[in-house]
Formats: sequence, C-alpha cells, structure tokens
Amino acid sequence: MSIDPRDLFVSLNPLGLDERDLEKDSTGFADMRTHGDYLVFLAGYKAGSVDGEERESQRHRPINAEGCKPESSTHPSDTHCAGAMPCRSLDKAEGCRPDLINSPHQGVAALREDIQRGNRIQIAMALDLSAIAEALGITPGEQQGGAVESIAAIKKLQVRLAELEQRHD
Repeated sequence: MSIDPRDLFVSLNPLGLDERDLEKDSTGFADMRTHGDYLVFLAGYKAGSVDGEERESQRHRPINAEGCKPESSTHPSDTHCAGAMPCRSLDKAEGCRPDLINSPHQGVAALREDIQRGNRIQIAMALDLSAIAEALGITPGEQQGGAVESIAAIKKLQVRLAELEQRHD
C-alpha cells in the first residue's frame, strides 16, 4: 500500500497552513508557495522512506538460530552426497561463529545513524524554509521558530546523544 505524499503533507500540515493554501490541482498544489514547501517536505519524505525500506528489507534476511545465514545445498534434491561433494546440513552454519549474545552496540549504532540522518534532513529543511522566507522578504529575526532555532535545538540533541554514548561505552 503506498501513500500519496501530497495527502500525507496535507494531513500532517507541518506549516499550519489554511485550507485554501492546501488545495490541490492536477499538477500539485494550487498555491505555488505551498507547492515549494511541499517539494522540500517531499525531499525529506523520500530520503526517509528509501532508508526505511532498505532497513526493513535488511531486517527480513533469512538467518538461522545461531544468527548466521544458512548455507543451501548446491546439488539437486534427488542426488545425495556423492564423490567429492560433501554433505551439508542446514542445521549448522558453515564458516560462521554463532552469535550467542546479540551485541547492544548494534542497536545503538543503528539508532545513532537514524538520528544523524534525521538531523541532516531537518537542518536542510530548516535552511530551505529560511531561504524561502528571506526570498519573501521575511528577515531571520522575524521568522518565528526559524532555521537558527531549529539548528540550535538539533545541536543540543547531538550533544545529549554524545553524552549518552559516552555513558554507554
């Protein structure tokens, strides 16, 4: 099931726009400013969804009880171990040591990567929105919750993440 990003943009309404600003036409949004904001949103949405799909496909890779990808037999099912071809058991992982305890560092590393990716997207979107506002004649000082505040909040979160990582190590 796929979601139309325009419908998601309208339902989330990240900029708090009026109903008339969110009206759509055949090519996108009727209001060009809204269309520009939507394109910035779409860039972040696509980056997040592609990464999400990639992580989701990695999560479903087949692994056996020991945490290794099992070897499959290379000979036809009607022939059995013959000559130099050794029998292989799917119950034993070949060339892999079982991971008896899942390392907590794997989860932390994936979380750190997700946070950093999200931070980069948010900073890019904040800077784009700030540039759009300045192009419309709104100075950075007049922008409520502008790029400067967003970037400062992200930097505080990055410092907090670094502190948590140091405590974890």
